[in-house]
Amino acid sequence: NDAYTLDCECEGQLTTSIADVDGSSISFTVHPNPSAGLFTFNNPAQVTTRVEVRDAIGRIVMQPVLVGTSRASTIDLSGLALGTYHLVAEAEGHRQVIKIMVQR
Repeated sequence: NDAYTLDCECEGQLTTSIADVDGSSISFTVHPNPSAGLFTFNNPAQVTTRVEVRDAIGRIVMQPVLVGTSRASTIDLSGLALGTYHLVAEAEGHRQVIKIMVQR
């Protein structure tokens, strides 16, 4: 496992992707980020995806949900405390972690 620290105020979209050996990729984005709690999870490949949210020390704060094959889904984290979280998305054997921030 790789560990990283991102010490910046990030605004806008951060895109990361996982490429298969054959060159295809699955890439998710979340916006707005930071947000007051309502995030849009973008799934351009429109694949069924398992999504969960973890706090800074790895505890699950949003139980895993299956996001269908829609291009965009709303994730409501407005009930969570202010802070940094990690959205973990898994689809077709790929896993992507996106740092998200709840601010008001």
